[in-house]
Amino acid sequence: MIHGFSKFYLLMAAAAFTLISCSTQHLDRIDTVQRAFNHANIDSSIAVYYTDGIKFEFGDLPLNGKEALRGWAEWDSVTNCRFYFSDFRISGDTLSCKCTEENDISKLQGIEKAYYDPVIFVFEGDRIKYAKWEMTEKSKNDNRIAYSALMEWASLKESQQLEDLMPGGNFIMNAATANGWLKIAKAWREDSE
Repeated sequence: MIHGFSKFYLLMAAAAFTLISCSTQHLDRIDTVQRAFNHANIDSSIAVYYTDGIKFEFGDLPLNGKEALRGWAEWDSVTNCRFYFSDFRISGDTLSCKCTEENDISKLQGIEKAYYDPVIFVFEGDRIKYAKWEMTEKSKNDNRIAYSALMEWASLKESQQLEDLMPGGNFIMNAATANGWLKIAKAWREDSE
């Protein structure tokens, strides 16, 4: 009887350890996501991604590989971008959540916050191998209106800089273009007031 009783407690201890380990792993993954998107050190930000084979979908903008993500991380650093994650749900290697974003360019355009729901991260071990961000319809609409106004103004007042920032009409994300867009957004704001 004592032997059976000990087995029961041994099994309960093993089950508790497994739950704690999974729970800790999930908390670690949440921490990884927070660090990846709110860190001024760009190398630390992109270090949480699995390999150069990372696939990243940000609305209509697919980014593949760490170098593409480096440009995005540079953009976020220059524009003082902050992400606030909430409502985490975890299933296996997938973490999904909601996200609120703030950045200086959007604020200059009158958008205090943008909302994403869902944001999905798929992990391999302790690194992110896939990420997908879906902006809410309201935030998409707000951004579309704000960027249309900014682009219209810039095409009239800052056409050369706009062409430099979007060669061939392609939106490029890196530190240099972020600085250029900030300059245009500030000038647009001043001209609009």
